[in-house]
Amino acid sequence: NLFGVSTHITDVVLNELLSERAAAYHMEGKTIYGNDPIEVYKTVAEAAAKARGGGGPTFIEALTYRRGGHKRDDPATYRNQEEVRAWLQQDPVAVFRGRMLADGRFSEGEITRIESEVLAEIEGAAAHAQASTEPPVESALEDVYA
Repeated sequence: NLFGVSTHITDVVLNELLSERAAAYHMEGKTIYGNDPIEVYKTVAEAAAKARGGGGPTFIEALTYRRGGHKRDDPATYRNQEEVRAWLQQDPVAVFRGRMLADGRFSEGEITRIESEVLAEIEGAAAHAQASTEPPVESALEDVYA
């Protein structure tokens, strides 16, 4: 998303594409446009199939942008406002919604229905999480292998 906390990636990395670093680990590196869900899906599916087939890992750099600051109370004053505006015009949800309408795959009503179903699922999951008991502190080290 071009930032490490509040530092722009170009201030700390000489490589224009992070995927170039994959070669140092003897793996394939790919850079894709991370705001295109179809491109992301196809690239990840291809990489997963390759890995499952014994072809090794793939480093996927999915270029996108962080909508806000690093955390909720971060006003992100360190970001270039022209860059912010340009990336926000590429909002993946809005762009993909428009694309689905434009190519005639879905009607406005169908998309609205899907959005409502997804929102209900998210709200249900959040309610379940909030109603759940806290896990025991000891479980923090479960499934940690590093």
